Amino acid sequence: MVVDDVTRVSCREVNLIRHRSLRMLNSVKRSLFEGDYGIAAWLSNPLQLHLINT
Repeated sequence: MVVDDVTRVSCREVNLIRHRSLRMLNSVKRSLFEGDYGIAAWLSNPLQLHLINT
């Protein structure tokens, strides 16, 4: 009985942690690609592309 409760709680905690980290990862990806200083904005600037290539 006690063991069952422990496993249930730990399972729920693992799912919470996974969900939280996924959400954090998604927000990081969004800010990387869609932000003003994101990769897409950065790569669309020819001066910065030139700086990468040199």
